[in-house]
Amino acid sequence: MTKKTPYPFQRIGARKIQKFHGRALLADAMGLGKTLQALLWLKWYLGRGPVVIVTPSTIKEVWRREIADMDLDMSVKVLEGRKPPPSGLRVSPDRIYIVNYDILGKPDDPDSWCNYLKKVQPRLVIGDEVHYVKSKDALRTKSFRHLCDGVKHVVLISGTPMTNRPAELWPALNILHPETFDSFYSFGSRYCNPRRTPWGWVYNGAANLEELHDILNETCMIRRLKEDVLRDLPTKTRSVVPMKISRPKEYLKAETDFIKWLRKYSKTKADRAMKAEKLVQMGYLKRLAAELKLPSVVDWIQNFLEESDDKLIVFGVHRIVLKSLQEKFKNISVLVDGSVTGPARQASIDGFNQNPKRRLFLGNVQAAGVGWSCTSASTTAFVEFPWTPGEMIQAEDRIHGIGRGTGEPATFYNLVAGGTIEEKLIELLAQKQLTLDQTMDGSAGASGFDLMEKLAQSLIRKQ
Repeated sequence: MTKKTPYPFQRIGARKIQKFHGRALLADAMGLGKTLQALLWLKWYLGRGPVVIVTPSTIKEVWRREIADMDLDMSVKVLEGRKPPPSGLRVSPDRIYIVNYDILGKPDDPDSWCNYLKKVQPRLVIGDEVHYVKSKDALRTKSFRHLCDGVKHVVLISGTPMTNRPAELWPALNILHPETFDSFYSFGSRYCNPRRTPWGWVYNGAANLEELHDILNETCMIRRLKEDVLRDLPTKTRSVVPMKISRPKEYLKAETDFIKWLRKYSKTKADRAMKAEKLVQMGYLKRLAAELKLPSVVDWIQNFLEESDDKLIVFGVHRIVLKSLQEKFKNISVLVDGSVTGPARQASIDGFNQNPKRRLFLGNVQAAGVGWSCTSASTTAFVEFPWTPGEMIQAEDRIHGIGRGTGEPATFYNLVAGGTIEEKLIELLAQKQLTLDQTMDGSAGASGFDLMEKLAQSLIRKQ
């Protein structure tokens, strides 16, 4: 079947996609496993490809890993670059192509990815985070529509296919059912409450929403909120989300020739590092990985905030990382690190818990991972990881337990920089937690080990 056991509502979701003949808008709330449901339908009802998955660039690796977990017996090709290679790619009915919206290219360019992928003749196109094509006149929307034209099965995914107004729904509905939603102006006149301005008609209003909701439910939409499926969900869910790093060559250089790399920035630090190279290297690599994945982390947070109305707690370690995130989200965030103490700390916590405009809590794992209860959020993302699992568990407990969270199951995302020390660190933290569970609670777990020693050994083996 699959390495993951689908929840009952996820099985129902896959069957509903089939009910809509493989042309569906999967609009479940964030955290309900929309990716798994789409792949479950592919496994159960389609079986073969070719398949094209279009997604934001930061989520391509997430799809690749989810596909591996599904045991689909189909090869995966993650597409990169603005143009297809001159020699082309192997085309097979047992292949899945993953591409991001921003490199699809122009529909009238014969050498663009969207035209190349059309020639593959996909049996299924999946459009993830389909609110990326909410503007009917944007190039990415035209390119994606061109790719989907003539494809028998199209599954569009987004927790918020309409972020502000009904007009944003039309591109997705036009792609799914062009015969029903053929004219934007007909759609806009009925559902967008248009108004005339000196510059023409503006379709930024809303009208007849109950009617539109009924039509969506009848024709294509699958929509469940967390409260609809609470009985199926575990009290805690943890997910590892791979993050792409910028400047991977710099990270590789730092990992394989650390002292030389460090001397380029600071000769004094390099000389001092020679005495305890591996220990210092682990700290530097950990910080470097966090900084290099920041653009991907920002994209992920923005997607979370767009796809739900929920609040989010973000835990990090280094001040520079948290400050960078605060600068990016300064109008909607609060920050608690070692420099925020006393009344200022409590004011930040109260602001997050009580002010609906403060949707993001940025906290240092040690400074903000203890001593307070969150009553406004049920989701936590770790963008950096401490050296001990106990600190992570304490931080997790801000939203889990009596009197904490919003009453929904708690969800934890570990945003892990791919190809870096973080991958090994998060694996070792999980193993170490098993050891603690065995010691404290008598549960079966891994044998004891020194995490720092294991991490150092893994770096030595790689070099």
